[in-house]
Amino acid sequence: MQLMAIAKNATLISALNAHKKVPYRCQECAGILFLRGGKETQPHFFHKERHACRHDAKGPDHLHIQVRIQKEIKGSLLEERFLHINRIADICSHNLKLIIEIQCSSMSLLELKTRTRDYESLGYQIIWILHTKVFFQKKIKPLEKFLEKRWHYFTDINEKGEGSIFDQISSMQDGKREIIGQAQPVSFSTWPLKDLSIIRKAQKKKQAPQLRVYLQGYLKTAFSMLLENSCHGK
Repeated sequence: MQLMAIAKNATLISALNAHKKVPYRCQECAGILFLRGGKETQPHFFHKERHACRHDAKGPDHLHIQVRIQKEIKGSLLEERFLHINRIADICSHNLKLIIEIQCSSMSLLELKTRTRDYESLGYQIIWILHTKVFFQKKIKPLEKFLEKRWHYFTDINEKGEGSIFDQISSMQDGKREIIGQAQPVSFSTWPLKDLSIIRKAQKKKQAPQLRVYLQGYLKTAFSMLLENSCHGK
């Protein structure tokens, strides 16, 4: 499933503006796509013939998350292609130099690292949205441990578009997660995106971890300060 396709005139077209029974092309594999969807289903493109294409792995929940975030970030684009690194970003804001990637299925740590570094090599900040049907479980997955030092959030948005994107304080010990406090809802319309310019400058000064905690919620900032003070006996 995907939300963008290549039209007959070689331009990108959104599923919201496409027509049924008209063939389109997939950005990823150039295969034939058709439109489907209705009042109760998010309009999307599907492959005429099933084959190995990364876009086929996307489900309705993935599409709902994409649409929700894209609506909240003014000027952002869905499924933006980066030819130089052969990647298609779920959501991209060129103005903010921001990429948001959604993961609703299992993925290897190597793939996550590679995808993250590909976008970072072009000067983009990447934020991961991890679905609770696979992630945020008691046993911590290796890629979650890797992301602990990078920006990420969780989501439980389902196939009907119900649910939220949230932040959660948790501790990690012996490969297990202990949840602390309540989940904090995240809205990208009120999220402090303006601070990304500060973050990029801070990264050069190796101050990013502290700012990462700030971006993942004011509560985490307070919690981080509390831990730091306790470690120093204050």
